[in-house]
Amino acid sequence: MRNLAVIILNYKGWQDSIDCLRSLREQTLSDFFVVMIDNGSGDDSYEKIDSWLRIEKLFNYQLHDLDNDSPDILEEDKELYFVKSKDNHGFAIGNNKGIELAKFVGCKDVFLLNNDTVLENDALEKLYTFKKDHPEFAAMTPQIRYFEPNDEIWNCGGFIYPFATRRYLYPRANISSVPQEGFQKITLLTGCALYFDPDECGYLSDKFFFGEEDFEFSLRMRKNKMKMAVVFDSVIYHKVGASRGESKKAIEGVYIHYLNRFIDLKSYYSYPIWFFYIIVNACYGTLMLYRSYNFKPNQSFRLFKKIISDAHKLDGVNKELFQDVFFNKKLTY
Repeated sequence: MRNLAVIILNYKGWQDSIDCLRSLREQTLSDFFVVMIDNGSGDDSYEKIDSWLRIEKLFNYQLHDLDNDSPDILEEDKELYFVKSKDNHGFAIGNNKGIELAKFVGCKDVFLLNNDTVLENDALEKLYTFKKDHPEFAAMTPQIRYFEPNDEIWNCGGFIYPFATRRYLYPRANISSVPQEGFQKITLLTGCALYFDPDECGYLSDKFFFGEEDFEFSLRMRKNKMKMAVVFDSVIYHKVGASRGESKKAIEGVYIHYLNRFIDLKSYYSYPIWFFYIIVNACYGTLMLYRSYNFKPNQSFRLFKKIISDAHKLDGVNKELFQDVFFNKKLTY
């Protein structure tokens, strides 16, 4: 059994994906393989990456069609499995499908990695060694810096506090003020770079099409009293926002974010605490909407009334709802 699979989703970001693969090829660790899934891009991303793989010849790789090929045809000695999916399955399900393929060809741990990242050449080795030397930690993240400026921290994980408030560790800090070796115990991880054993920790929640999956993972780890850490001497760089592509819309984003969060917390809190949380956050959200978008109080009230009503009724935010809100502009309140 091979010890580590790096799982990467591509969605209309072929150049970022190629940059990420280049940095993986330069890793000092050799005991890993890559599963890259083109997650229903619908453009020429798959062809662009396939062409690059054939021309550059940096990986001993195999193509796989998620919709038509059986996993039985996967050859266990490949360094890269480049997988084509007809549909965009979203972040959680897309990664879970990658994990399933990785487990099929034999791996213990997985490293979920955004395609819009590049790694220092010893980043994987540092994570791999930490996991081996500290088996008490079930999941971990590297130090994640901005790609530009590359001396600023995006995050190093963080902490979840009572009522599901959160704080990231060293956000926007210059690297001179951040430890560059060792580790720190944390209670919040990001899906941008998440190293864990799926047999121990479980997969990502398939309740959410996009967003919230890493917060749910962190809540689950905390509930199960499983330890997490940031490994400071493992460093990656994140081109923040590139993986979201065209989904960055203001009010639609507010609706999806709070709906995801309110639905998520129903599974982890009693009803009185959950209801108190959503009322507090609706008040805070109203203030933020006024400051950021000059939303009038009655507009915010209608929006949060809809979010709270939908959170009571729904058990998740599926692809159809997500697309209706973001791309079909069917959000009414």
